[in-house]
Amino acid sequence: MTDDRVQRIDPRYNPEFQRGYEPGAGPSRARVESPPASPGPVPDVAPEEHADANGVEPVRRGFNPYFAALWVLAVVCVAGGVLVSIWSTIANFEGMVQGPVDRVVRTMQVVAYFAGPATVTVGLLTIAGLIFVAAVRGSGRSR
Repeated sequence: MTDDRVQRIDPRYNPEFQRGYEPGAGPSRARVESPPASPGPVPDVAPEEHADANGVEPVRRGFNPYFAALWVLAVVCVAGGVLVSIWSTIANFEGMVQGPVDRVVRTMQVVAYFAGPATVTVGLLTIAGLIFVAAVRGSGRSR
């Protein structure tokens, strides 16, 4: 039984943190007689040109059209939200000068009061998220 336990425990690591460890059954720290053999020199190979040991091609990060579309959508949301807010404010004061405003225009104005600032907020949050994603994706390239 003890021989099975010793065979299952890797001598390179502390046995207390391995499966099958029984406290008091043996020494708390196993010693390795010789250091593990080094794998040898690592060839200087660009990762984009060759597959890894499993034959899997590395992921190439290039232009992502969805990422670019999100940037365009974010800018359109901010600009559109600002323009809608400006229009709704101007439309509010036109009724005082030109007389009563049609119900459809008044309804659009109320919707614009709600949608304009919300659209600006969505656009700014999208820009912040895109900057975060770009920073995370770019941090892997410097390694």
